[in-house]
Amino acid sequence: MTRSFPRLVRWLVALPLVMAMVVDSRYGLGAALPPFKIETLVTPWRIWGNLGYGLSGQLTKDQKPSWSHQALTNLSVGRKVEGYLWKPWLVRWISATSIGIDSSQRNVYTSPNPQDGNSDALSRQYSSDISVDILPRSRFPFKAYFQHSTSDSSEGLVLGRGGVKAKMGFTQDYQNKAMDTRATLGLDHSRDVVGRKNHAGFAGISLPGISGFDSQTEDDTLSLSLSKRFGGQTLNAQGRYGLSSDLSQTGTSDSRLGSVVLQHQFSAGESLSLGTTVNFSRSRQTTAEAGTGNESGTGSGATVGTSIGAKVMHQTYIADIRQMASTLFWRPEESPLSVVGTARLSQSVESGGNVPSTVVTPTAGATDEPGVVSSVQGDRSNLLGNLSLGGIYRLSDNARFNVNLQGNRQQTGKGDELQEPTFDTMQQVQGNYNSDKIDLGPFRYTWFGNAGVNGRGATDSKPELSLNEQFGHGVTRELTPFADTFLSTGLNETLILGQKVNATPTVDVNHTVSSKVTREAGGGRLLWDMSFTDSRNFASAPDNSVSQQADLTFGHEGRIGRGGELRADLTSQWSRMSGEDVPVFDRMSSFDLTYRHPDLMGVSNLNLSAVLSLDVSSLAPLGNLVDNAADSEERNYWLQVSYGIGKMSAGLVAGMTESVSKDGGMETTGVVMFEVRRYFEMELKDRFSKKNPGARKQ
Repeated sequence: MTRSFPRLVRWLVALPLVMAMVVDSRYGLGAALPPFKIETLVTPWRIWGNLGYGLSGQLTKDQKPSWSHQALTNLSVGRKVEGYLWKPWLVRWISATSIGIDSSQRNVYTSPNPQDGNSDALSRQYSSDISVDILPRSRFPFKAYFQHSTSDSSEGLVLGRGGVKAKMGFTQDYQNKAMDTRATLGLDHSRDVVGRKNHAGFAGISLPGISGFDSQTEDDTLSLSLSKRFGGQTLNAQGRYGLSSDLSQTGTSDSRLGSVVLQHQFSAGESLSLGTTVNFSRSRQTTAEAGTGNESGTGSGATVGTSIGAKVMHQTYIADIRQMASTLFWRPEESPLSVVGTARLSQSVESGGNVPSTVVTPTAGATDEPGVVSSVQGDRSNLLGNLSLGGIYRLSDNARFNVNLQGNRQQTGKGDELQEPTFDTMQQVQGNYNSDKIDLGPFRYTWFGNAGVNGRGATDSKPELSLNEQFGHGVTRELTPFADTFLSTGLNETLILGQKVNATPTVDVNHTVSSKVTREAGGGRLLWDMSFTDSRNFASAPDNSVSQQADLTFGHEGRIGRGGELRADLTSQWSRMSGEDVPVFDRMSSFDLTYRHPDLMGVSNLNLSAVLSLDVSSLAPLGNLVDNAADSEERNYWLQVSYGIGKMSAGLVAGMTESVSKDGGMETTGVVMFEVRRYFEMELKDRFSKKNPGARKQ
């Protein structure tokens, strides 16, 4: 389906002419207009892009290596035009145009065989953007834009695909003199067509040689936004209506979406605020998918509804959504109490169905229109309400109480049959205390505790009540053993108790030992962070479990020579888990070594960057570490080197992956990639403007 916007085009043409008749405030109404003129600034044509060469290879154990050579070319040409009509404050425009070509030639062969195959790929792009601003510095600026781009691609002698994208629209803003009222109106239209090519090259601003489309999409959107401020209140209203159509070789799809959002915000200082949002939306989507008929003829793409005896599956889906939400925040000045309450109500009604329909085209000479049969299968509704209330009371800087209450009501149905509503509630009361730091000689001691009661209830389940307590304490030591070196060590213990009604209580005990070292000296930095955690869960056997985890992080960065920078990062993690099943040991490690130099060997803009990476991961049972080798282990080695001087850059990536199985078998795969590029950018001389420099002003 194709839609046009004649009215929009008329406005885009007429508005600049109308605005050009506006009289400057320095002149009286009806006074003679200043001389009419158009000022234009045209930048020279600019050409940019890069030329490159790429080499990649894959090496696998017990297989012949495969290599690929690739020649790369990227070229773009463009220019920009800016100007204004009569006065800069009246009409301004910007136009940009560019044409690009991207090609590659690839040769692939497997050693030691001769060339196995090659491929050529070529793609072209053309784009143009135009934007017009009318009265841009006023309280009611108008902006219109038009964007267009075409592209096509091909591989060797095989014709590829082409496409065209177009987008146009405008926005009109308005603000009153008091700057407390604002309105924005916008309209956008876009079209995207993709199809098969019958020849290479561009065809102006039309489709780039497309003989038959594969898909076509059109979108139209109309939006309106209003805002008003008065006192401590703000009112916002937003409306949006959109049309969308998709046409492909397998069927059609049309959708409509309309929505209205109303917002109200009230603030009374910093102690009270109330916000309410109301949302209405409706969407409708109709699809027609072609199938195979019992008689001759099938429906497809553009011929849906015209094939004799074609089976067409029609489907219509409609969704109405209505929502309202309010949030209240209250915290009296100098009061330890703060309260947050929310209320939400939403209703959604959905309807839709599909039935196979036979579309019959009248015979030649008949006047009857073909009939399309469609049906809607019942309504499905969902009504959901939610209320929540939360409060925090601060007894001191160390202690506070939290209360949270929540309730939900839901009712669903199909057609006129509504099910009984369901309810679920949640209640939570919790107290927290965190002590100040207590000095015990060179050590610092802290402790904390919290306890809470949680309750849950639902229509179709028994009420649940649970108690939880958590207590913990820890000691830390901080010292400076050397200049510019900071050392911190700590020991923490946490006890977690959990109890549900008619259930076995649970007890978790966690111990953590940690150390951290940082050093900053001579422009370098060193970091060492290590921790070990032991976690034990005590419940009814055989649910008891024990786990340990160790983490190590090491980082160092510093300068080497003149301007060189070296950075090393090591991360490693070991974990052990044991329970009812066989204990499992897991480890993961990674190491990165990076070297950078911006001016290698004293040559300006001669930069070098090298990264060496190593990743190791394994998983093994702990029954016997000697007899039970890792069920799986994988090691990855990567080396990345980038080199550049001026506009020349080169990069090398080499990697190897080793996979070790439990029986000792190993698979090794290597990858090598090399690429070099030369970037360029230049301006083409404008011979016309050179002969007549004043020609740029018209």
